Amino acid sequence: MIFTNKLLPLLKITKPMSEFATGDKVRIKSANAEMTVVRVVGSEGSDELVFVKKRGYETGDVICEWTDSEERKRIDVFKNSSLELVKGK
Repeated sequence: MIFTNKLLPLLKITKPMSEFATGDKVRIKSANAEMTVVRVVGSEGSDELVFVKKRGYETGDVICEWTDSEERKRIDVFKNSSLELVKGK
């Protein structure tokens, strides 16, 4: 079989974008506060990539939502490597 230059990008094998998915319960490795992943940066339908890249984040990092100690809803971006999955959730 002969591959053309147009097909080569389709054959490229890439690593998974993130080890987390929307809806996963996660926490920062150094803390106990539980958060919910609301979006993976760069995922399909995601338009925040340019904004978060300016802040030092990249494709595969995650946007999480949680409630703080004063019951206020919070949302922020986290490096994929700084989080761990909450077991049993």
